[in-house]
Amino acid sequence: ISVFSTFRQSCFILADGELLCTGSNDFGQLGIGSTGGTSLIPVAINDASLGANVGYISVQGTERSMCAVTSTGQTYCWGRGGDINGNPAQTADSNVPIIIDTTNIN
Repeated sequence: ISVFSTFRQSCFILADGELLCTGSNDFGQLGIGSTGGTSLIPVAINDASLGANVGYISVQGTERSMCAVTSTGQTYCWGRGGDINGNPAQTADSNVPIIIDTTNIN
């Protein structure tokens, strides 16, 4: 089990690799396929693109976005566009996890 919290939301990785988040969803940072509102109960993120037998092993984020690493080493992020893309000029938010190309990150 792993826990990561910011001022606005918290995420929890369960023993089976499932990722749940709770708190603010202004920018889609709960990763549940919608934007807006607040969830006081932990909800499973919308991770249909992961595939069978793949879970999360690590989660980090900001007050506006979250990123998580899977058991296969891939990085997924969701929430505020400028945060998840590493580029403040990129404004496209994502309310579901999207895979991030980390090949050029040192």
